[in-house]
Amino acid sequence: MKKTSVAGLLLVLGSASCQLVLGFEEHQLDPTGGGPTAGGGGATGGCKAAAPGTSCGEPSCSNGATFTPTCDDSGSCDDTKQSCDGHTCSGLDCGTDCMSDDALCVATHFCNAGSCVADLNQGAVCDRPEQCPGGNCVDGVCCSSPCGGECELCQADGVCGLVPNGTDDTPSCPGNQTCCNGSCQSNCP
Repeated sequence: MKKTSVAGLLLVLGSASCQLVLGFEEHQLDPTGGGPTAGGGGATGGCKAAAPGTSCGEPSCSNGATFTPTCDDSGSCDDTKQSCDGHTCSGLDCGTDCMSDDALCVATHFCNAGSCVADLNQGAVCDRPEQCPGGNCVDGVCCSSPCGGECELCQADGVCGLVPNGTDDTPSCPGNQTCCNGSCQSNCP
Protein backbone atom coordinates (compact mmCIF):
# COMPACT_ATOMS: atom_id res chain seq x y z
CA MET A 1 0.00 0.00 0.00
CA LYS A 2 1.38 3.38 -1.06
CA LYS A 3 1.07 6.26 1.43
CA THR A 4 0.52 9.89 0.42
CA SER A 5 1.61 12.83 2.55
CA VAL A 6 -0.77 15.79 2.82
CA ALA A 7 0.09 19.05 4.60
CA GLY A 8 -2.23 21.86 5.68
CA LEU A 9 -5.49 20.46 4.24
CA LEU A 10 -8.58 22.46 5.27
CA LEU A 11 -11.99 20.99 4.48
CA VAL A 12 -15.20 22.97 4.99
CA LEU A 13 -18.19 20.64 5.08
CA GLY A 14 -21.31 22.16 3.52
CA SER A 15 -21.26 25.40 1.52
CA ALA A 16 -23.62 27.19 3.93
CA SER A 17 -22.13 25.84 7.17
CA CYS A 18 -20.21 27.70 9.84
CA GLN A 19 -20.01 24.71 12.17
CA LEU A 20 -18.14 21.91 10.44
CA VAL A 21 -14.55 22.87 9.70
CA LEU A 22 -12.07 20.01 9.76
CA GLY A 23 -8.33 20.76 9.75
CA PHE A 24 -5.41 18.39 9.25
CA GLU A 25 -1.71 18.81 9.73
CA GLU A 26 0.97 16.49 8.29
CA HIS A 27 -0.31 12.89 8.08
CA GLN A 28 -0.46 9.87 5.76
CA LEU A 29 -3.51 9.00 3.67
CA ASP A 30 -4.45 5.62 2.25
CA PRO A 31 -4.54 6.13 -1.58
CA THR A 32 -7.58 3.82 -1.79
CA GLY A 33 -9.65 6.46 0.01
CA GLY A 34 -9.65 4.75 3.38
CA GLY A 35 -8.59 7.85 5.33
CA PRO A 36 -5.53 8.31 7.54
CA THR A 37 -3.47 5.13 7.92
CA ALA A 38 -2.27 3.76 11.20
CA GLY A 39 0.93 5.39 12.30
CA GLY A 40 0.71 7.96 9.55
CA GLY A 41 0.71 11.07 11.70
CA GLY A 42 -3.04 11.32 12.33
CA ALA A 43 -5.33 14.31 12.26
CA THR A 44 -4.62 17.23 14.53
CA GLY A 45 -7.85 19.10 13.85
CA GLY A 46 -11.52 18.40 14.31
CA CYS A 47 -14.90 20.05 14.10
CA LYS A 48 -15.02 23.66 15.18
CA ALA A 49 -16.85 26.88 14.37
CA ALA A 50 -15.57 29.00 11.50
CA ALA A 51 -14.25 32.46 12.34
CA PRO A 52 -16.79 35.31 12.16
CA GLY A 53 -16.72 36.91 8.71
CA THR A 54 -15.84 33.63 6.95
CA SER A 55 -17.81 33.19 3.73
CA CYS A 56 -20.47 30.49 4.09
CA GLY A 57 -22.22 30.77 0.72
CA GLU A 58 -22.23 32.45 -2.65
CA PRO A 59 -22.79 36.24 -2.75
CA SER A 60 -25.75 37.38 -4.84
CA CYS A 61 -27.69 40.46 -5.87
CA SER A 62 -31.45 40.53 -6.54
CA ASN A 63 -34.43 42.84 -6.16
CA GLY A 64 -32.19 45.84 -5.53
CA ALA A 65 -30.09 44.33 -2.70
CA THR A 66 -26.83 42.43 -2.32
CA PHE A 67 -26.60 39.35 -0.12
CA THR A 68 -23.25 38.25 1.36
CA PRO A 69 -23.46 35.06 3.44
CA THR A 70 -20.86 35.13 6.24
CA CYS A 71 -20.45 33.39 9.57
CA ASP A 72 -21.49 35.42 12.60
CA ASP A 73 -20.24 35.33 16.22
CA SER A 74 -22.69 32.56 17.19
CA GLY A 75 -21.51 30.20 14.41
CA SER A 76 -24.57 30.75 12.18
CA CYS A 77 -24.51 31.67 8.51
CA ASP A 78 -25.95 35.19 8.29
CA ASP A 79 -27.10 36.32 4.84
CA THR A 80 -26.19 40.00 5.26
CA LYS A 81 -28.41 42.20 3.08
CA GLN A 82 -27.37 45.61 1.80
CA SER A 83 -29.81 47.82 -0.09
CA CYS A 84 -28.84 49.14 -3.52
CA ASP A 85 -30.62 52.44 -2.67
CA GLY A 86 -33.20 52.03 -5.41
CA HIS A 87 -30.78 50.84 -8.09
CA THR A 88 -31.09 47.45 -9.77
CA CYS A 89 -28.31 44.87 -9.66
CA SER A 90 -25.40 44.87 -12.06
CA GLY A 91 -24.08 41.32 -11.83
CA LEU A 92 -23.31 40.63 -8.15
CA ASP A 93 -23.08 44.35 -7.31
CA CYS A 94 -25.50 47.25 -7.06
CA GLY A 95 -25.83 49.59 -10.02
CA THR A 96 -24.60 53.10 -9.29
CA ASP A 97 -25.94 55.33 -12.08
CA CYS A 98 -29.30 55.04 -13.80
CA MET A 99 -28.16 57.34 -16.65
CA SER A 100 -31.71 58.75 -17.12
CA ASP A 101 -33.04 55.19 -17.63
CA ASP A 102 -35.89 54.30 -15.25
CA ALA A 103 -35.36 50.60 -16.07
CA LEU A 104 -32.10 50.73 -14.05
CA CYS A 105 -34.13 51.47 -10.89
CA VAL A 106 -36.27 49.04 -8.88
CA ALA A 107 -40.05 49.20 -9.35
CA THR A 108 -40.60 51.61 -6.43
CA HIS A 109 -38.08 54.19 -7.74
CA PHE A 110 -37.45 56.31 -10.83
CA CYS A 111 -34.34 57.89 -12.32
CA ASN A 112 -33.76 61.55 -11.48
CA ALA A 113 -30.48 63.21 -12.54
CA GLY A 114 -28.61 59.88 -12.59
CA SER A 115 -29.82 58.62 -9.20
CA CYS A 116 -32.73 56.35 -8.37
CA VAL A 117 -35.18 58.12 -6.04
CA ALA A 118 -38.39 56.87 -4.40
CA ASP A 119 -41.64 57.23 -6.34
CA LEU A 120 -43.62 60.40 -5.70
CA ASN A 121 -46.64 60.30 -3.41
CA GLN A 122 -50.20 60.12 -4.67
CA GLY A 123 -51.33 63.67 -5.54
CA ALA A 124 -47.80 64.90 -6.36
CA VAL A 125 -47.10 66.71 -9.64
CA CYS A 126 -45.53 64.35 -12.22
CA ASP A 127 -44.49 64.38 -15.84
CA ARG A 128 -44.11 60.64 -16.61
CA PRO A 129 -45.66 57.35 -15.40
CA GLU A 130 -42.43 55.97 -13.86
CA GLN A 131 -42.53 58.69 -11.17
CA CYS A 132 -45.77 57.38 -9.64
CA PRO A 133 -46.73 54.25 -7.71
CA GLY A 134 -48.56 52.00 -10.16
CA GLY A 135 -47.39 54.12 -13.09
CA ASN A 136 -50.44 56.40 -13.03
CA CYS A 137 -49.29 59.91 -13.96
CA VAL A 138 -52.65 61.28 -15.12
CA ASP A 139 -53.19 64.92 -16.06
CA GLY A 140 -49.81 65.75 -14.49
CA VAL A 141 -50.71 64.22 -11.09
CA CYS A 142 -49.75 60.88 -9.49
CA CYS A 143 -53.14 59.22 -9.35
CA SER A 144 -54.50 56.13 -7.59
CA SER A 145 -55.79 54.70 -10.90
CA PRO A 146 -55.57 55.45 -14.64
CA CYS A 147 -58.85 57.48 -14.70
CA GLY A 148 -60.00 55.63 -17.83
CA GLY A 149 -63.49 57.04 -18.16
CA GLU A 150 -64.20 59.43 -21.03
CA CYS A 151 -64.86 62.34 -18.69
CA GLU A 152 -62.56 61.53 -15.78
CA LEU A 153 -59.53 63.45 -14.58
CA CYS A 154 -57.07 63.06 -11.75
CA GLN A 155 -57.82 65.58 -9.05
CA ALA A 156 -55.21 67.32 -6.90
CA ASP A 157 -55.56 64.66 -4.15
CA GLY A 158 -54.60 61.90 -6.61
CA VAL A 159 -58.08 60.40 -6.92
CA CYS A 160 -60.04 60.16 -10.17
CA GLY A 161 -63.09 62.37 -10.45
CA LEU A 162 -65.48 63.67 -13.08
CA VAL A 163 -64.57 66.54 -15.36
CA PRO A 164 -66.79 69.51 -14.40
CA ASN A 165 -69.93 69.90 -16.54
CA GLY A 166 -69.52 72.01 -19.65
CA THR A 167 -65.74 71.59 -19.85
CA ASP A 168 -64.82 71.43 -23.50
CA ASP A 169 -61.03 71.23 -23.26
CA THR A 170 -60.94 67.48 -22.62
CA PRO A 171 -59.49 65.44 -25.49
CA SER A 172 -61.84 62.54 -24.72
CA CYS A 173 -64.92 64.24 -26.19
CA PRO A 174 -65.17 64.35 -29.99
CA GLY A 175 -66.12 67.37 -32.04
CA ASN A 176 -68.14 70.03 -30.21
CA GLN A 177 -69.24 67.74 -27.36
CA THR A 178 -68.46 68.54 -23.74
CA CYS A 179 -68.41 66.55 -20.53
CA CYS A 180 -71.77 66.46 -18.82
CA ASN A 181 -72.45 64.31 -15.75
CA GLY A 182 -69.60 61.96 -16.59
CA SER A 183 -70.15 61.50 -20.34
CA CYS A 184 -69.60 63.37 -23.60
CA GLN A 185 -72.73 65.16 -24.77
CA SER A 186 -73.63 67.76 -27.38
CA ASN A 187 -75.84 69.74 -25.01
CA CYS A 188 -75.30 69.89 -21.29
CA PRO A 189 -78.38 71.03 -19.33
